[in-house]
Amino acid sequence: MVILRDRVSFFCSLLVMWWSFPLAVAFGDEWSLSKSKRNDCFAWTAFMNKFYKVKLFRVGDGECYRDGPCVWICNHRDWGDFFIDLHVVEGRSCFLSRLAVLGAFPLFGFYGLITRNAVFFRRNALRDFAKFNQWVTQQIQRSPCHGIVVYPEGTRNVKPESLPLKRGMLRYAYAERTPVQVVITTNKEHVMSQRLKKASFGVKCVTSYSDLVVPTDYSSFQDFMDEVQQTWDAQWKAAYGANFSDAVEVTPSELKVFVPQYGATMGTYAQMIAYAYTTVALMLVTASFCFVLAQKVVGLRVLHFGTFGTDVVVLSFFLAFFVACTKLIARKQD
Repeated sequence: MVILRDRVSFFCSLLVMWWSFPLAVAFGDEWSLSKSKRNDCFAWTAFMNKFYKVKLFRVGDGECYRDGPCVWICNHRDWGDFFIDLHVVEGRSCFLSRLAVLGAFPLFGFYGLITRNAVFFRRNALRDFAKFNQWVTQQIQRSPCHGIVVYPEGTRNVKPESLPLKRGMLRYAYAERTPVQVVITTNKEHVMSQRLKKASFGVKCVTSYSDLVVPTDYSSFQDFMDEVQQTWDAQWKAAYGANFSDAVEVTPSELKVFVPQYGATMGTYAQMIAYAYTTVALMLVTASFCFVLAQKVVGLRVLHFGTFGTDVVVLSFFLAFFVACTKLIARKQD
């Protein structure tokens, strides 16, 4: 029975994850985008955390670095990483991920490509690290977010202890003289886990932020690597060894942030708006089609205006009107 419940919860969560971007646009809090500032990526993460009722806590005095380019290195647990890690760095980061993720979740994946907020790579293509690092630098320079989240353990790890850190992206940070901040967050695998095929609600997660590790402070890469490893180990211990009584709960009001666009062009801005609302329209048409098909299969006539196609179109317009009214009411309340 428990296994069945876990599978059902995971399947339902998978559907929400797949449609999460248009859901966040339609029903999320304060989704906003302009030529000068944005909170669209952060609003997506906030919607997902709200859906899962994730309770975020912070331990220690550290905070997310906000004053320039940064490489945030995070612990890789499972699919919950996608929205929790981007949330705790306040939507300020590009996301470096395998190309397979784009295939699994195309709606928010392609938005990441359009906004240049996601960097997808083929794992088998990592032959020439110098060319790869140059390519990553070019992607970040084209992005409105001048930082990147990476996972230096190299693979998902749900053990209580860390895996040894890989050197690849740390070599990149050292070569580009980009500061590194370690951000460790616990229990992400309990929120949504593809490996365990389960999802949970109301999970408590503890985040620990390190001080910056600045490459220019070290005369060699090995010295820099040793410092990053020591900092990683300390933050891991701080997060996984924390008592909730010692941690501070992070309320949503603390995290309503707007990130500069870093000179986005009108063309990019128009693409972002067009794609966002096109995915909302696609979601509404799909929902209408499924409902009309289901009532036809069952033999009900709950909503019937004519032909099958007419029913889908009318219901789609009704849902669009409902979404628009919901957004207007939410804005008036704010």
